[in-house]
Formats: sequence, C-alpha cells, structure tokens
Amino acid sequence: MLILLIGITIVLLLLLAPSARLERVCFAALVVSVMVFPKALTAVPTQYVGIATRTPVLYSFSLLAAVLAVLLIVRAPSALLLGLVPWVPFLVLTLYLWRTSWPTSDITDSGMLQITTGIVIFAISFAETRSGAVQAAAVSHLFSACILIQGIAVMSDLLSLPLYTAKSGSIDGVQGFIVGFTGHAEILGKLLVIGLAGVLCCEPESRAQRLVQYTSAVSAVTMIALTQGRVAFLAALLLLVLFALLQVGTSRRILRRYLLITATVVSLASAGTLSSRFQVDPSGGGRDHLMAVATSVLSRMPFGGVGLNEFVDVIGGYDPLVGSGVPVHNAYLLLIIETGFVTGVLFWIPLIVLTMAAWRRRRRVGIAGNAARITLASVPGLLIICYEGWSLPSTPLFQAFALVYGSLLGLMFSARRGRPVLPSLLHPAFAGNDSSIRQTGLAAERSVSNTVPSPTW
Repeated sequence: MLILLIGITIVLLLLLAPSARLERVCFAALVVSVMVFPKALTAVPTQYVGIATRTPVLYSFSLLAAVLAVLLIVRAPSALLLGLVPWVPFLVLTLYLWRTSWPTSDITDSGMLQITTGIVIFAISFAETRSGAVQAAAVSHLFSACILIQGIAVMSDLLSLPLYTAKSGSIDGVQGFIVGFTGHAEILGKLLVIGLAGVLCCEPESRAQRLVQYTSAVSAVTMIALTQGRVAFLAALLLLVLFALLQVGTSRRILRRYLLITATVVSLASAGTLSSRFQVDPSGGGRDHLMAVATSVLSRMPFGGVGLNEFVDVIGGYDPLVGSGVPVHNAYLLLIIETGFVTGVLFWIPLIVLTMAAWRRRRRVGIAGNAARITLASVPGLLIICYEGWSLPSTPLFQAFALVYGSLLGLMFSARRGRPVLPSLLHPAFAGNDSSIRQTGLAAERSVSNTVPSPTW
C-alpha cells in the first residue's frame, strides 16, 4: 500500500513539475525532515546495529528525496548527474561489492539504502543551488528555522516538559539530557554543527537577516554546549574562529569581531557544563577498547570488508561490547572495516573535492566566496567529529551532511569564475578598505549575465 501511495505521489508531482514553487517547497520540506523530523514511514527495528537499522527503513526524507530527484530529472538532469560525479568511484565499487562479496542480508540492504539516500540528497542539493532554484539566502533561512525548532524542543527539555521522548536510551556512556527532537544528545550536537555551516552559507543583506543569522549561530553553539558533547563543541568553536579569520577585507571587521566574541563568551559560559562532563566521563566511554578491537581485525579483513552496516553483526561475535550494538567510534576505521581499504578511502573523495574547490575560491567576494569560506572553516571540525565518532555515515547525520555540503558545492559553482578576489585576514597582503570592491563583486555575481554556471569542475 505504501509503495502504491509513493507511486501515485510521484506521478502527480510529475504532472506539476513545471511549477518551480513546488520544487522549492519540497526542498524546504526535505531540510526540515532531515534536521528536525526524520519520521520513519515503515516499522523501525528495536535492535541497534550501526550506521543504519537492522532492516531497511523508509523515512520521510527518503520519499521527499525520491520526489525531488524525479523533478530534477525532468527539469535539470545534467545538474543532478554532475552532483553525483564525486561519488561515482565509491558508488560503483560499493554496488559491485554489494552484489558479489557482501552478505546477502537485510542488514547490508539497510546500509545500502542509508548510503545511497544520502548520496542522492547530496546531488539534489547541489543541483538546486547550482541551478539557482534555491538561493543561498533561502538555504540559510531554512537551517535557521530548523535550529529555532530544535531550540524550542531544548527549552522544553530544560523545563522538564519534553516535547519529544527518545524511544531508546543512551548506549555508549554518560550523556546530557538535552536531546531536542533527536534520540541522543551527541546526535543533536553534531546535527547543530552541520546546521551551523548551513546558516552561515550566505552574507546577510539587511540588519534583519544579520540578526536572524547571528541569533541562530549563538543558539546553535549554546545548545551544543548543553548537550555536553565535547567534540561537537570543539568543532563549533573551530568553525566560528576559522570563519572569522577567513573573512576577506576590512569591511567584514564587524562579523569577525562578533564571531570571535561569540566563541569566547560561549566557551567561558560553558566551561562548568563541559568540566562536569569530563569529571563524570573522562575517558569517553569504551572508545579505547573499541579502537583496539577495530585495529586488531584490520590485518584479517577481506578486500571488500565485512559488509556495509555489518560491523556490529560480524565483529560483535568476538566482542561483547560491540555485540551489544556499539561500533568503533571512528568513522574512518568503521568504513574501512565494513567496505575495505579502497572503498573506505573513496568515500571521502567528495569531501576532498569540496575542500579543493573551496580553497580556490576562498578569497572571492559574494556567494561563491562565502560558501567557500564556510566550507573551509567547517571541514576541520568535521574531520575531528569523524575521528572521535562513527555517526557521520548514520541517520540522520549523513543526510544532513549531504544537504549542507551539496548546497555549498552548488553555491561555489553557481557563479562564473574570475570574480574580483580580496586578501583574507590570514593573507600577508591584507590591507585597505574593500567595501566598494566587495559591492561591485556582489553585483557582478548577481547580474543576469552571470546566472549560467561554469560547465566544468
């Protein structure tokens, strides 16, 4: 019945495909579904196994991603395919191993559904922003709205009147009780770090937009501190400080000053909360033990790994902690063990592409330059999160990563090359007043003659 309903919905939306408003509404719904309400449309298994559930689960964002993919195939197929390009090596080898080497089980199928859904969302986000159907300001406003909604849920947690109660408790150590609309404090913290990059993806053009953006940033960092997630808090501070230092020219002094003051004030205010977390849980749970278990199996691992999403099921037979449903808290090791050395490395190619594209555009003015700077500012924090945790490839963090960084890559390629560039605070040539040059660059990037994206990577 559900499959029939999905088919009817897609057919009806195909008939309405010429409506650009429908596409934007679906994209907005996709962002809210991933960042706030990842509602399961099918039964969710109670047993926890890793990056995905034990059996495949269809979520609300899965349906929205399918609808948007169909709409983009009709309207902008080339942009959608271009968004898939960074993932092609990983996707091809993963599909090959899935059909030839990995166990034929619901566990592996669930992992495949999780990963492919995220990749499709990445391509959708890239296509929407690169084609101009979704503007940078709209992306920023959407993620600001999601942070506001999570903030309402956090307030209810603080008042001991939670709007949402997680169906499963914490399984890997001491956690704060602030979970928002997620099922785990750590998930909320990392989700807000990713959302923070989405909020800061565009330069505010009015005082009202600036106020919304700054308020969202402060709220996000404050909520991250309340979750007591040490790695997420460090990632958020790194993002704010690096984004401040990467700002171009003297016209961004106010933003620099604001971001640095925000990082300092929130750090001091959160010192007590984070200190109590260190006292209660100084070692971060069983991370050292899990790391030792994971490294011990590397030498015995087959070329294709043990199978996507199979870490707990396979390695858990040798270790009771892993068998209880706790994978190694390191996304790099987890992917290598599950998919093999080659496939595990190929998974990170899109992040390398993002970083290289951002580095080349870091001193540009306007939309592409700002997207490049927030990408560079947020990548170090992401790398730390992946080193200290396994959750980036999981639901809903991988989908959130795909939404934000697919959009950022699309924004970086949404304007022609050759826009005026300016030295950043980190550049030795930094000097002078660049406000007039910046305004010229912004006007050039927004002109009608500059709406056609560059055809190459």
